[in-house]
Order: sequence, then C-alpha cells, then structure tokens
Amino acid sequence: MEVLQGNYFKTSKERNSFEIFKAEPEILLKIAFYLREFGFISGPMIVGFDGNYIDLELDHIKLLIGWDVWSGFFLSAIDEEGDIWVKKLGDELNIKLKESFF
Repeated sequence: MEVLQGNYFKTSKERNSFEIFKAEPEILLKIAFYLREFGFISGPMIVGFDGNYIDLELDHIKLLIGWDVWSGFFLSAIDEEGDIWVKKLGDELNIKLKESFF
C-alpha cells in the first residue's frame, strides 16, 4: 500500500490549501474526526455529485475540508487566520499519514 503525502498550495483567493491527491473518499470523515482533537467542530457534510465538503470552526477560525474527484482530499483556509492553521494541521496530517493512521 502506498503511503500518502499531502502538499501545500494556494487557492484562487490566495488562501493556504493542503491537498492529498491520491486519497480515497473515506479519508474525509476520518480526518474530520481527528481534527476534533484540536478543538474544531464539524458542520454538516455537504454531499455533491463529484465531492463532499465539511465546514470546520474553532472560535472564529473557519476552515473547509473536502474530497472531490479533482483534488482528492483538501483542507483550505477561509481567511488569513485559517492560513496558519492549514500549515499546522497539514504538518500534523503528514505525520499521521506516514504512520498510516488513516
């Protein structure tokens, strides 16, 4: 089994994004559950034809996680404060991916 690795990108709105291209759809809920350890609360999942999306919130910090047919899994910042969290959480997710945690 291939060990997954995430990479950092910028969205079209210049927000930080962490993406795991070869991730299967099941990883979305596993990561949403894991991010609760950092205090993030998940909103309802939005299910679409080509992807699923979940808003995350911690105090006034908002992030978006999702899985779609183009990017695989992604974690994206909504604002500047979220940019810091995307980097922090992306680093943590890469550690867990190396451990085959998901």
